[in-house]
Amino acid sequence: MLAQAERVEVARLSALVAEGAELRPRLAPAQAPRRWAGWPMALCAAVDQALAAEAPCPPTGVRVADWERVCSVRQEERSAAAAELRRLGPRISPDEVVASADEVLTRRPQRRQFWESRTARVATAQGYRYVSGTGAVFLAVLGLLCALCQRAPTGPPARRLLLLADGACWLRDFFAAVLAPRGALLLLDWYHLAHRCRQISTQVCRDKPTRLRFVRTTTALLWCGDVDGAIAVAERQRAVAKHVGPLDQWIHYLDTRRPIIPCYRERHQQRQYIGSGHAEKANDLLVARRQKHQGMHWSEETSVALMRLRTLRLNEDWDRYWQQRQLPSLLAA
Repeated sequence: MLAQAERVEVARLSALVAEGAELRPRLAPAQAPRRWAGWPMALCAAVDQALAAEAPCPPTGVRVADWERVCSVRQEERSAAAAELRRLGPRISPDEVVASADEVLTRRPQRRQFWESRTARVATAQGYRYVSGTGAVFLAVLGLLCALCQRAPTGPPARRLLLLADGACWLRDFFAAVLAPRGALLLLDWYHLAHRCRQISTQVCRDKPTRLRFVRTTTALLWCGDVDGAIAVAERQRAVAKHVGPLDQWIHYLDTRRPIIPCYRERHQQRQYIGSGHAEKANDLLVARRQKHQGMHWSEETSVALMRLRTLRLNEDWDRYWQQRQLPSLLAA
């Protein structure tokens, strides 16, 4: 019933959006994080002391990347104390929409076979909404929700849309066909890029020192958005590579994803998003916590049904569906 209602709403809303109707998305209210990322409070005194030095250096326990961001903010806000600087994570601005999407696998009864489901989270400064499903309907719902969130509450101008993803082909195709014409921006998640680099190093390098040197050099270049430099490092490794095939795959991976690899260092300093952690958390909340325990396997119907029920709860549509008998909708009442 939920799937059928979703397909009907997609067809109805697609026509309304094409006509330019004024529509507001239904979002769960934004909440403050339960645990803010940051260094321990015990380090604040050391940070204040380091910032007071003529040549500030990060104290032990503070990452270099975080220290660069601290120094950048401190230059703009001279009065900011270490207790305020310790939590400088990215936040969504009022004129921005941040979306992230990913796929998650659940085990079939057959050995080494899996169902593929898809999850996404779309957030604004006012609230958020989770999307889950499979196939083309999932992409249609995600595209509609992004379109609704992009429209500012008081009309034009439209909000900026940022899509963070792991660079999968289906997401790049979806972005090019649906979101790019609306002026959206697609970024490759930093974690997946660095993780792919480490995977390639184990297949290409012959010993641990060479592997560590390859990873450090390549990730340092990619952190600054230097794709050509990272490809040059890979080409120099070709003569001594353990296997050339993975090296060619890595070069092709970087070359095809060149447009979606930004300068992560600059975005990190400016307190902008560089990771698709929201999508990874959506995978965990919607699927993994219930369906990916040891020994579990599922039929597709049951797996998708459980995922949809979890989506109802996280979108705060649970009581409206079970008690008031109202089907979930992308539109606010």
